[in-house]
Amino acid sequence: MESHNSRPNQQTKKCEPVKRKKFTSFRNKKKKKILLIGDSYMRGCASELRKYSGPNYEVSGTIMPGARAQNITNLAWNEISGLSHNDALIIWAGCNDINRNEAMKGIRHLNDFVNQRTNTNIRIITAPHRHDLPNTSCINNEVQIFNRKLCKLINNKENVKILEQETKREDFTQHGLHLNMSGKDKIAKLLAQNNPVIWRHEENSYSLEMENHTQRRWSYRQF
Repeated sequence: MESHNSRPNQQTKKCEPVKRKKFTSFRNKKKKKILLIGDSYMRGCASELRKYSGPNYEVSGTIMPGARAQNITNLAWNEISGLSHNDALIIWAGCNDINRNEAMKGIRHLNDFVNQRTNTNIRIITAPHRHDLPNTSCINNEVQIFNRKLCKLINNKENVKILEQETKREDFTQHGLHLNMSGKDKIAKLLAQNNPVIWRHEENSYSLEMENHTQRRWSYRQF
């Protein structure tokens, strides 16, 4: 007698393991490092730059209020050893050297530093105009001389670029010495646009992120 449970025409299906798709996590990728070191003008610029750099980048900043170029480059010596050609170092120094009538000493320290460090990308920001002083003041005249000599001396090096910031009076606080949020955002855009770590590898995504961030920040609407 044939059992009711037997089904001779039914084929037995083999159980095969399910193939799982592999996903690449950002956590497994080594992030590119962007290090900012500078005097008080650099305050807040690292956090603004993070908004443009995305998850593949590790942005950090060290602020040294009142520091001269020698102090800033000495600190950079210790920090730069762990950076590679995929990373970048951004320096903002010289303002306090100008204030002490030692502009050339500041340029020499910056020049000596970049001459001996070729293991990473280096960006140096020019000294800002002092809006808390008259335009014809001795210090503002020295700012122009400092920036001109800095560009002439350093800008021809392969891994180094001078970033000429073009901040205006409205980019500074009421007293005219330090940057306000608009000024910090302008510096962050300058750094992102001229940073090969961001610009060279992700030009399309960077441009999209810049556009989205600007729309979010200023609530821009088209009519």
